[in-house]
Amino acid sequence: MADHKVTFMQNEYTNDTTGEKAPGVTVILNGKFGEVISQLLEANPNFTSNIQVIQEALFRGLNSMLKEKNIGADPDAPGDEAPETEEA
Repeated sequence: MADHKVTFMQNEYTNDTTGEKAPGVTVILNGKFGEVISQLLEANPNFTSNIQVIQEALFRGLNSMLKEKNIGADPDAPGDEAPETEEA
C-alpha cells in the first residue's frame, strides 16, 4: 500500500525582482506515481519532461472539475487546451 503514496511539499518562493511571494508545490516522483509519470512520458512523443506530463494531467483534471461545477464556462474558449506554462 505504501507504494501508492504520493508526496507533496508546500513551499513559498520570492520573486527576486519584485519581492512578491508566491506559493509553490514540490511533487516527489516515487513509487507507482513515478512509474505512471514515466510511462506517460515514454508513451507520448509530445512530452519531453516529467513537468509536461504533470502539467497536462493537472490542467485536464482542473478543466474536468470546472466543467463539472460549471465554473468559468466560456463558450468561445477552445476545448481542453492547457495554457502555456514555463518549466521550472
